[in-house]
This record gives sequence, structure tokens and C-alpha cells, in this order.
Amino acid sequence: MTTFVRISLADPVTDALRRQIITGEIVSGSPLAEDALAEAFDVSRGPIRDALKTLRDEGLVEQQRGRWRSKPFSTAEVDELYGLRGALEGYALRRAMLGNPDWSELDVIVEKMAAAQERSDQATMVAADFEFHNAIYQLSNSWRLTEAWQRYAPTFEVLLHLTNSPDPHSAVADHRRILALARAGDPEPAIAELLAHHERGAVIVRRYISEQSAPNELPEAK
Repeated sequence: MTTFVRISLADPVTDALRRQIITGEIVSGSPLAEDALAEAFDVSRGPIRDALKTLRDEGLVEQQRGRWRSKPFSTAEVDELYGLRGALEGYALRRAMLGNPDWSELDVIVEKMAAAQERSDQATMVAADFEFHNAIYQLSNSWRLTEAWQRYAPTFEVLLHLTNSPDPHSAVADHRRILALARAGDPEPAIAELLAHHERGAVIVRRYISEQSAPNELPEAK
């Protein structure tokens, strides 16, 4: 029996708006009118409303008096998101390591990343990077951890495009180190390396956001 998976019309709209808000293409605080967005994406208002509700749950938009606006995506937001990710993923890695896991899937993913890096295939590189971190949650055997991560995973998928671009060689090396330390069996060094990897990504994102917001800053009064 063939199983058909229904793809929601809101998904491409959600993905596009998420990327535009995070990268600053949609300026912080911009109004997001449902009718204008429906016309821009050539869909009805239903998928637009669904997309905006999803982005509200992710903390990227807000609704006040029935009107939607994009929320600021600042360095403070980055700090909070990466702090949350570190807490979740560090715990997921610890749980995975205590469960005598099979790391072979992550070996395959790292090699996929390395091959993509060699041929400068950014899309495959990011997809494999994302797959690596998803696998840690799966190996933790905790549906609660996995569910908590899935709420913010789409945001981090956008951020991965920013953090992998400057130095893909470093990204591959980071994942090799994390995997080697996880396989060695001592959670503390493995988690420390994972958190250091997160922080290197956060530094790149903070720099990007600062550069994007700089032209919009008012000059200092003389």
C-alpha cells in the first residue's frame, strides 16, 4: 500500500519568511499583512495565517491587536537560542553516550559532509550537518528531548547556512572531534567540544547580525 504524504502549502511560505526574518531581509518590526503576503506568495490567506502562527510559536513574529509584525532577531536572541540548544543537545549527547549507542550512522554523515565540502556543495553540507545533530537526539532515546529540539530546529537550519559558509573545513573537523570524543566514552570532554562547536557558530551569527544592523543604526549626535 502506497502512503501519500500531504505537503502543506504553508511550509514553503513558512520557510521563506523564517529565512527572511533571520537574515534581516525583513527588517525587524516590519508589518506582515496577510493579504499582501498572500499576493506575494500567490496563495490564499489560509496558508499565510498558518505560517505566521508557526513563526509566532518559534518566537520570530508577534500578533498585536490582530496585526502581525516580525520580532527583532538580535544578538540577544542568538545568545538565548544557542544557550537553549546547548542545554538540550548536551543532555541528549550525555544520554546517548550512556546508552552504548551505534555511532556508525554519524560516521556516514561526517563523511557525507566531507565529500560535500570537497566539491563546494553548500546545500548538501548544511543538510548533512543538520542530520548529524538530529541523530544525536535520536540516539538519546528521549522523545521529550527530540520534541523540544524540533520546535527550534527550523531556525537553526537557517543559521547553519550562515555558520557553514565562512569555513566548511572547520565544520567538518568539529564534527569529527565531537564524534571521536563521544566514541571515547567520557561525556564531559565530548559535551565540552559540542558546546565549543555551538559557540563558534554563535560567534559567526552574532557577527552577521551586527553587520546587518549596522547600516540601520542612527549616527551618534555630535
